[in-house]
Amino acid sequence: TLEVAAMNSLTVNLHLLMAAFYRPSAGRAGILIEAGAFPSDRYAVASQVRHHGHDPAEWLTEVAPREESGLLSTHDLLAAIDTLQDSLALVLL
Repeated sequence: TLEVAAMNSLTVNLHLLMAAFYRPSAGRAGILIEAGAFPSDRYAVASQVRHHGHDPAEWLTEVAPREESGLLSTHDLLAAIDTLQDSLALVLL
């Protein structure tokens, strides 16, 4: 017998994941994401920031891929995490 399970969309799963694990606190509500992330994923992240009473313009930071390769650099990601370490609540890549 073949069994099939219907799951949520990736964006819904992202909302559910963040509902479970994103726990911002005073001064530590930041989320680091990839610049150019799928638009619905970026919207899901921004809506979770708003849901917790914060402004995405202040608490959502994007790391852009390098122009020459189009890829995210480990160095750039670690530098962003280091710079934002006191304000990050979640890194989502």
